[in-house]
Amino acid sequence: MNTIVFGDSTYTANARAELTNLTFTQKEVSAVPEPLTILGAGTAIAFGTGFKRKLGKAQE
Repeated sequence: MNTIVFGDSTYTANARAELTNLTFTQKEVSAVPEPLTILGAGTAIAFGTGFKRKLGKAQE
C-alpha cells in the first residue's frame, strides 16, 4: 500500500491541504553476520588449531 493520509481520510470536496516540503529518510543498517556463519568460522578455527597441534606433536 503506497498511501499517505493526513486528517480524517473522508475525501470530502471541502478538504484542503497544502504540502510544501515532504522528506523521507532511512537510516543505514550495518550488516550483521548470520549465526551459522559465526558458528562455522569458530568451528573451522577450532579444527585448524587442533590439527596444527596434532601435527606439531607428531614432529617432536
